[in-house]
Amino acid sequence: MKYHAKRMLCALLALCLAASFLCFPSLADDQGDSYDFEADGILYRIIDESSVEVVGASTPVIGIPESVPHSNIDYKVVRIADGTFAGNTSLRMVAISHPDIVLGQNIFYNCTSLAAVQ
Repeated sequence: MKYHAKRMLCALLALCLAASFLCFPSLADDQGDSYDFEADGILYRIIDESSVEVVGASTPVIGIPESVPHSNIDYKVVRIADGTFAGNTSLRMVAISHPDIVLGQNIFYNCTSLAAVQ
């Protein structure tokens, strides 16, 4: 009897976990995997018709520009999203070209190879 109760409990927990990912997709979505385009090793997500946010990097040295062209639109880079580079152990240097960019929380958390942010 105890064995069947444990199996039922495990099955119920697995079902609840699966349902939580369906109801709350952001729990299953890694920001670096959710981007609209890449330019010069930087991953961008389009926020609206004129602005983007940085959501990741594909190279160890990046320079975040004030604006970035894509599909004949010059998007203003307005934000680095929360946790954008968190856990990126290959990231070595980040240069941010304008002081008005909004910095999300924990953007450099556990970036163990990061030597400079300019």
